[in-house]
Amino acid sequence: MSLLSQYLALKHRSFFKDINLHESAQELSKQIDHREVKGKEIYLYHSNPMKFAVAFLQLLDRGAAPVCLSSSKVRYDDSFSFFEGEWEGDRAKESFYSEASYSVLTSGTTGIPKRCHFLLKNAKGNALAHAKAFEINGDFEILQTLPVYHSYGIIAYILSPLVVGAAVNFCPGLVGLRPLAKNSSDKKIILHTSPAQARFIMADKFSDFGDLKKITIGGGALSWGELESLQNKLSGRDLYVSYGLTEAGPRVSTGKFTPKLAEELGLEANDYWIGSPISSVEIKITDGVGHLGVSSPYLKANLSPDELIENKWYPTRDHVKVVNENIIFLSRDNDLLKYGGVTIYPKDIEDQVRKWTEVNDALILKKIDRVYEDVPYLFIEGSISEEEAVLRLEKEVPQALFIKKVLVLEKFPRQSLDKVDRKKLQELIEG
Repeated sequence: MSLLSQYLALKHRSFFKDINLHESAQELSKQIDHREVKGKEIYLYHSNPMKFAVAFLQLLDRGAAPVCLSSSKVRYDDSFSFFEGEWEGDRAKESFYSEASYSVLTSGTTGIPKRCHFLLKNAKGNALAHAKAFEINGDFEILQTLPVYHSYGIIAYILSPLVVGAAVNFCPGLVGLRPLAKNSSDKKIILHTSPAQARFIMADKFSDFGDLKKITIGGGALSWGELESLQNKLSGRDLYVSYGLTEAGPRVSTGKFTPKLAEELGLEANDYWIGSPISSVEIKITDGVGHLGVSSPYLKANLSPDELIENKWYPTRDHVKVVNENIIFLSRDNDLLKYGGVTIYPKDIEDQVRKWTEVNDALILKKIDRVYEDVPYLFIEGSISEEEAVLRLEKEVPQALFIKKVLVLEKFPRQSLDKVDRKKLQELIEG
């Protein structure tokens, strides 16, 4: 039975209305069937998540290796093609992988996106471990609110439903809670969110979650204090965290929030707990300074030997501490600042600023200075004035005295996974 046939056999909905994906499959097959795609890489992008999922599986069934582009609006280097709404077989290259496989791109929030190639069998293993960690089975309906064409989207909304038989509800525009309250399902609903979406839900005065049973937070992390606030709003529903990176297949760890965990692990309100390893994944501190190392059968297939340590461990750029297999996130390499010999931890300042009622988000970036090294700039998304923000910082945050300038924006520029576009903010600093 083909991958596409298995996917079409699942229950599909769009904003809680039943849909039939067979029509999309028939429409797309006309564009694929006349092409010679077997053994070739086919560049794939489609803004419609349903059509993307169908085309992705159809290409795999035909023996192609899809290269999933994030967006035609993002500029990559010359080795990638761009198109919107359909794919280009004319520029396809011979694949050097004989097994069923596909490629995705890293987010590119801090540099040029990298291509990561995955064997389908390993990706399905990651998807199964991901689903089991959240206790998802055929009784569940997964709400698709994050993009399908990123590594997480493929695992969460295409391969996880395939391996456990869960239903898929395509809701790419779902942000608040009202659509959940107005509609019902004959299955248990699980919602995967980004940290930004989760913070929006916490700020939403509406509190009717309808048939929602579980909510997971991926693509980043919320502090323990924020998790407690969200759990209180969820009124007994299950809350999970998730951590991963594209190169790792992508999921690395998950965890279910329970109040007693704080006592067991010694967690405080500003700590960022990101769970424990999923099935078949191992972790360790790789270099003595807190970098998280990952050993996993789900790692990308195009790893070069110099990317691994001791022929096994993939070193991330994330600083963590590990307590009884639980990972507490500290910072990323790019986040630590040295200002005139003083180490600054941006998260300490960002967490405090996010508590202000007029603030939706906060982020610190740096400008390199020949004398002072890393000069910090604070960006705030919200309605507070820059003058008021400076006054509050002086009262509440001792480290804030090193901040060169505070810039308040109504909305941060964001990429398709709801991640802040750091490069665009950096351009404001350099300008």
